[in-house]
Amino acid sequence: MTGILWEDMKSKRTIAGALIVLLLVAAGYGIFRTGPPASPSGSGTLTGTSLAATNSQGQALVDQSALATAQRLAQTPNTPAEEPYAKEALRLADKEMDLAFATAVREAAEHPRY
Repeated sequence: MTGILWEDMKSKRTIAGALIVLLLVAAGYGIFRTGPPASPSGSGTLTGTSLAATNSQGQALVDQSALATAQRLAQTPNTPAEEPYAKEALRLADKEMDLAFATAVREAAEHPRY
């Protein structure tokens, strides 16, 4: 009788272990697939030209990731009903970048570096 219980428990532990490993692999794959892109496609604008303000080291002064994402999404609306939402997302992302740039200009004026 104890042998039957031991074998039953052993198989349950094996199934539970395999399930945990499978869930960890699935979580890792999900994190990998939803991570940020290694580099933005193209120059990040609809026109193909980039007017990003950069410092002397070539780093962007304002985070433009929201605008770049909105521009990529605005190019591929799936249905006509999604088009107004894509345009609104693009408008809001542009507004966000404008506000971030204005903040950076204001902070640079308040704290000049010589």
